[in-house]
Amino acid sequence: MWSGQDKVWTHYTHNVMAADAIDAHLLVKYLNQVTLQRLFLSTVEVIDLQRYKILKQPGKIHNAFQSRIHLPFIFIAAKN
Repeated sequence: MWSGQDKVWTHYTHNVMAADAIDAHLLVKYLNQVTLQRLFLSTVEVIDLQRYKILKQPGKIHNAFQSRIHLPFIFIAAKN
């Protein structure tokens, strides 16, 4: 991938290994975002009035966020 370039990998905080501080910062921000999204998906459910469904599994909720969230009659509700 980096032919001809010598890269020194450094172990940064949050158990991240990167070639420089900028990449490490980007990876830490990305990991925080993924963690928060996983926590968020476990606390909500999606109500799809077009298909008469309530999606409760985190994988299906993630797919609804990615593909159909811009459509009308799809609501995000907190689990009680």
